[in-house]
Parts: sequence; C-alpha cells; structure tokens
Amino acid sequence: MTNRFIISIGCNVNCEVQMSRVKEMLKKHFPDVTFSQIVKSPDYTNNVGAPYSNCVAKGTTILSETDLVATLKSMERQLGRTQSEQIMMDLDLLQFNNTRHHLADWSRPHIKRLLSILLILIIGITYAFPRTPPSDADNKAARELLIKATEYFQGSKYHEAVLCFEKLQERYTLTPRYLAYLGFSYYKEGEYEDAAEILLPLLSDTTQTATLTALSPKEQSVYLYACGESLFHTGDYNGSLALHERMLYLVSGLDKADVLFHIGMAYYMQGNYATAIPPLEEAFELYRSLTIPSDELHSARLSQIDKMLPGLKHEVNQITPQEQFTP
Repeated sequence: MTNRFIISIGCNVNCEVQMSRVKEMLKKHFPDVTFSQIVKSPDYTNNVGAPYSNCVAKGTTILSETDLVATLKSMERQLGRTQSEQIMMDLDLLQFNNTRHHLADWSRPHIKRLLSILLILIIGITYAFPRTPPSDADNKAARELLIKATEYFQGSKYHEAVLCFEKLQERYTLTPRYLAYLGFSYYKEGEYEDAAEILLPLLSDTTQTATLTALSPKEQSVYLYACGESLFHTGDYNGSLALHERMLYLVSGLDKADVLFHIGMAYYMQGNYATAIPPLEEAFELYRSLTIPSDELHSARLSQIDKMLPGLKHEVNQITPQEQFTP
C-alpha cells in the first residue's frame, strides 16, 4: 500500500549545508519527494534562538506511519540532532494520508506559506499551462505571482487576489481550483456577473470542466453558495435555486439555515409565495435554536423571516387553490 505524507523540515545551524544534506537523504528514501522553496522563520520555542530555515516536502512511501516517523528521527540523529537549543535538523510528520499531526504548526505563518508554495509547484504550474511559450524568467515570475495571489486569497484580501489572478490570466490558463479562487474573490468583491461566469461552468454536472464536484462537501458548498448568491444578485433566481438546493445535502446547522433562507427568498422574488413558506419556516426554526445574540447576521435574518411569514401566509390565503397553481 502506498501512503502519502507531508513533512516539515527546519534547522538553525549551518542551514544551507544541512538543507542540502537532508534533501539528498529524503530523495534516496522517497524518490518521488517534492520540496517547496526555503523560507526563514523565528524560533517559536523560546524566541531567543537563531532563525530557522524551513521547507516542506511531499511524497509517498510504503512505510507505515510508525516506521516513517522512526526513519525521520534516524535522519535527524545522522544530521547531528541533539537536545541542545541549536537544531541541526528537525523533521516532523505533518500529515500521513488524511491524518494531520503537529496541529499547532499548521497555523504558523511560515508553514501556511510553504504549503501554499508546495501546492502551486505540484499542481498550479503543472497544469496552468501557458497559451504562448514563456521564458524561464516568465515562469519564475508567474510562480511568484501565483503564490502571492494565493496568499492574498487565504488572507481574505480579495481585491488584491483578483488583480493578481487577472494578471496571470493574461498569459496563463488557470487550473479549476485557481479559477474557483478568482470566482470566489469576485463574489466577495460584489462582482456577481464575473463570479457566476467563472464558477457556474466549474460546478455544472454536464461539462468536462466540472472538477469542483470532486472536492470535499465542505469546500464544494463554499463555491456553490458563492455562485448561487451571485446568480441571485443578477436576477437568475432559477439558477440560484438549483445551486442552493444542491447544497442542502452538503451542509448542516446554521449553514443549512442560510441555504433554506436563500431558497425561500428566491421563491419569494419569483412571486411564488406558497413555495417560499416551507423553507423559510424551516430556516426560522434553525435560526431560533442556533443563533446566539452576538450573531448579528443570523439575528437579522431571524427577524426578517418573522416579519415576512405572516404577510406571505396572508397572501397565500387570499388565493384560491386553482389560482395558486395556475401558471
């Protein structure tokens, strides 16, 4: 059985030589290993040691998790690891298949940056093929811009992310994931037509570009929501309904309440009041049971539904059953 791993690599003594040595050792054990670039970080243990040089590596192995950790610790000893504050080499297993370790490290800025870089080197550049042949300098600049765009996106700086992704699009074809990042950034910036234009083909079940449907339910629901809301804002209520209804099977709790709220509002905007009532009632019950007082958004939606429902029911009761179902 082949197992996937991600390793964090760090040292703060003779860093250039040590990084070269550990890469050679890892390549001998794991021929398909891929490395990110090296970045500097402070000493997180006591803030008095020398700065670290860090990178991350991704690869596969037939070793078990226990044997892989033992192999990494053996490499540390061969590279001079002791109990001193000077770290000749630190090799930590961040992820083994789908299991993450050293969870505190995942939130550290240099690890987040390195993982973004590694993802781009493995996926982004491999498949973000250029429309016209670039030079090596062009490719390097494109990688750096893609890293910057991803960091802006992950930092919720959507305007800056849009500018970077748009510049890349002038010469490169973005992968579906990076297109999704751009589409979501458009949504957050209120550019709803652009967001829908990018996201809808990626989420369609009938196109060859529908790669986002293979994502985890949680991540897929983010893009479905952004696209559904974008269609709602452009007046495409049927399109918005279709996406939000797909989301019902992917979400729970307040997320489900939000989806039901938007389904009800889409029916309401179409004048289909009878059909709008059930999802709004279900959303109301979820909001009422789950919303905390400091949650202004959901408190406002709870109040809005509470005011809407009596009026909707009154309107429906004024319509005869025959009129209600007449196209």
